[in-house]
Amino acid sequence: MRKARTKQRAYRYVGALLLWSLVVWLPMLFHYGSKPVDEGKPEQSPSMLLVGGLFAAVFVSFVVGLAFFRTGRNYDGIRKLRWVRPDGSLSVLVKGHKLQMY
Repeated sequence: MRKARTKQRAYRYVGALLLWSLVVWLPMLFHYGSKPVDEGKPEQSPSMLLVGGLFAAVFVSFVVGLAFFRTGRNYDGIRKLRWVRPDGSLSVLVKGHKLQMY
């Protein structure tokens, strides 16, 4: 049980930290994204590389942070459950701990 709580706290902490990092990444993305691009070669502009990196950081922080936070909230330490059917037989598809269904 202690190991499950430790994993739950770690998932929630990492998820919250990644979601909190959006407070830094989003304003930077808006600031650098609103700057005009040189007309000559826009694909080689250093600001375009910076905006692309910031966009990737925002996307990864949001998706991975939300996934970690939700996983940590729902994590209980049991990965696979085995159902006990009303007739007393156990399910075959999922092996592991027994789970009584009432």
